[in-house]
Amino acid sequence: MKKSLFLLAAILLFTISSCKDKVTLSQPAFIGYWYGTNGSTKFILNIDLKSHATYKIEWPDSNSVTIEGTARANTTRLNITSKQYFEVVEYPHQIDTLADPYFIPAPDGSAFRANYRMVLNGLHKAKQDIPTGDFKFYK
Repeated sequence: MKKSLFLLAAILLFTISSCKDKVTLSQPAFIGYWYGTNGSTKFILNIDLKSHATYKIEWPDSNSVTIEGTARANTTRLNITSKQYFEVVEYPHQIDTLADPYFIPAPDGSAFRANYRMVLNGLHKAKQDIPTGDFKFYK
């Protein structure tokens, strides 16, 4: 009986923990420097090759909020921390750069043409008072 209970608990724990893997393992399309705007507010999401995620919101008055964590994803959700997440509205995909031209500003003042787009809804369960809704991100 104890063995069966232990085995059942182990299977349940494995199933729950494997629902969202680090993006480098299961969803590599999320990796990269993503940029979006909502009027004059900037949204920057950077996910590196080790699944470290930094989400930064910059307001026009130079105030900003940064949230960091380990990115974990499946096809419907992108977690930045264990509790804060985006719902995936449009999965990252390549775009036609002529039909949908979008230029991402670089730190040196130049700009480069985006090749990918995704739409995320959130950030849900954020501790800060930050904008939520559907946001287009480009990389």
